[in-house]
Amino acid sequence: MFKYDDFVPVMNMYTATFVMTADASLNINNLDDLKEYGKTHDCQVAVNGISGSEAFLAKALFKELGIQLTLVSYNGANLALDAVAKGETAFAISHQSQAKGAVEGGLIKPVTVFSKDPVSNDLFKDVKPVGAYGIDAYYPNTCFLLARKGTSPQVVEKIRNAYLTIMQKDDVKALFAKLMIESCDWTAQDMDNHIAHVIQIVKDNQ
Repeated sequence: MFKYDDFVPVMNMYTATFVMTADASLNINNLDDLKEYGKTHDCQVAVNGISGSEAFLAKALFKELGIQLTLVSYNGANLALDAVAKGETAFAISHQSQAKGAVEGGLIKPVTVFSKDPVSNDLFKDVKPVGAYGIDAYYPNTCFLLARKGTSPQVVEKIRNAYLTIMQKDDVKALFAKLMIESCDWTAQDMDNHIAHVIQIVKDNQ
């Protein structure tokens, strides 16, 4: 019923970085290990839906690495993580917060985070991001607040500024840190650029 052009962006409410994890018994700690493993093994990757964000990131990454993968679709990222923790698949892609417990428990190991730069939280800060390998196959999960096209720019700016103020509150910062998500003051152009980047990755990996 609607398309993106029917709205104007107000605020990126949060971003969440995806992480790829592996069955801990495989001892795969980075993309170099993954590439070596992929030379002789079928790389089964558990994802939340065959056409979701995680699936396209997996396709883009493995294409960059030049190795084959088999996507295994689950009805939710938590089920995908259970699969790799149980050894049903070799890998899974999820949000960092979803993988936290299994990583801390030693059931799975982080392989890479889907970002240009390292993440800031203590658990995954030493995980080498795909961007450090010169790979452009990354984007964060985002939650945009949009207004109907034609909304007064003054109203849009008022809402945006109110949200930015909320993000400075200590309890909100603590909540975001616990959830391993980040707030950011993306402009409308930043959001447009993000969408264009995601669309390009999807088109390149259909």
